[in-house]
Amino acid sequence: MLLGRPYRDDQARIAIQVLPHLLGCEVFQQYGPTVSRFRVGHWELAAAALVTALALWLSSPSLGWGVVGFLIILAGAWSAVRERGVGAMLAAGVGVAAAAAALSTSLEVRAVERRWPEVRESLIARASARLDATLAEAVDLARDVARRAAMLQPETRGRAFELLSDLVSDAPPEHGVVILDSEGVPWSWGGRHRVPPRRSLRELSARITPFYVVLEARRQSGPRTVVSHVVLAADSAVPDRGRTVASRFTRETAAALEFFAPGAAPSNTDVFDYCLPACAPQPGAPPPDTLFSVRAVPPAQGTLKLEKTAEGARWTAALAIGVLGLLVVCGGPLARWGGVLGVVALLVFSPAGERLGLAPLFSSAFYFVDVFGPLSASAGALGLVGAVLVIAVVQLGRPRARRPRWVTVVAGVLVVGLPYGMWTLAQGITPPSTGEGLVLWLSWQVPLAVIGAAVGLWAAALLERPDRTSGAGSAVLAGVAAAGLGVVGVWSRGSQRVPGPCGTQRCGSPWCSSRCVPRRARGSSPPLASCLALGRRC
Repeated sequence: MLLGRPYRDDQARIAIQVLPHLLGCEVFQQYGPTVSRFRVGHWELAAAALVTALALWLSSPSLGWGVVGFLIILAGAWSAVRERGVGAMLAAGVGVAAAAAALSTSLEVRAVERRWPEVRESLIARASARLDATLAEAVDLARDVARRAAMLQPETRGRAFELLSDLVSDAPPEHGVVILDSEGVPWSWGGRHRVPPRRSLRELSARITPFYVVLEARRQSGPRTVVSHVVLAADSAVPDRGRTVASRFTRETAAALEFFAPGAAPSNTDVFDYCLPACAPQPGAPPPDTLFSVRAVPPAQGTLKLEKTAEGARWTAALAIGVLGLLVVCGGPLARWGGVLGVVALLVFSPAGERLGLAPLFSSAFYFVDVFGPLSASAGALGLVGAVLVIAVVQLGRPRARRPRWVTVVAGVLVVGLPYGMWTLAQGITPPSTGEGLVLWLSWQVPLAVIGAAVGLWAAALLERPDRTSGAGSAVLAGVAAAGLGVVGVWSRGSQRVPGPCGTQRCGSPWCSSRCVPRRARGSSPPLASCLALGRRC
């Protein structure tokens, strides 16, 4: 009797009759005297096909792969509805979201490429509609901080610092407040100050420097003057400008803001004057006060295309990994292995890791060894391979009643070659010239420790005797020893000395990126001028 087909007979049949078995998702495997049956559901096949299409889309975003992925997941969703399984329904939902993200991104990029004038006009219109509300929120924030600071009645200067520090919030946009005495000297302050404050008779004013655009509001508090500010914009040379009003506006509308002093803006229909209370003169009201002129600048065509592709690819990669995760959790035995291997393939052979913000982990600039090809081209790929080997030894590493001699030979080779292999893999570490931090240091240590532990666990599993009830103890000891060898290998590789600002430094440690800073007497508070020069919180 032939048990390779569900008909349970050994009669001859045509070759095309194999197709129903494939569509029926029935696979038989024989292990010794027993027969184990693994069933692969239609939704599992659809999930695997969808992830394959999404991986190809991530490698080369195009409308064709987006349409293919959406059609595949539609068939998978129909199969999931028929099976009525919770895991199948969840995977179908996440898969539809992933395919929709890829398809919508392809359509948006296609519109930018073929209908750029219309897309540009829509960006300007949306940015102009949002601009007035954004600037009004900044004005309200500056006035509110100045009003609340003027209401404070601190007894001492130290108490004033505490109250102003509690008054200023860390939430964007960036803002701060300072109290000036009768001579115009800073008496107390809170928050971060980009430019030195100054006294003025105007209740609201804007200061435009080559590097910053700051909106200031003033209130009188007895003999002192309260000056609050909100950072509207910062030049591209400023490294930490992400909390300014202009940066937030760009993230929301994709359009940048360009500020001009009153009367200095070019004659253009895209330039708007910001006046209080309004730019149009009102009967019986004082003439309007123009604070500044501003223009919403849409991004270039190529820049917008790259931004939309990067954002869509980030969502697509995250949702594709979610589909594989559901396949591992809710799928059958074969589907679980397929999901684990799919995660490795997606992160190693496609730019999914880079799209998810894990570029240092999957970059060959910081780690590269040409031993296993793409599987050792980055620290992330090497760590994933080690994780798969650990999972495999846990699932498959069972002692046999009769152990062939070649198994002992293989285990001996693994044990003897482990130190040399770890040393070879450690040669791929490439510390950057600026030094590495703790995160980058761990991105080397953890993958090498995992791959060493995996090799040690396989050697322990191959040498395990069948008469023992459990080999967990020896496997754990072998894994710990392999991890220790990995740490020693990495540390010995990274212990070279490189020049730095403090002379030669010892790299290969998380303290390699330290910098020389002048020592200051403990307990002394920095003056406001030092805080302004360093651009930091005081």
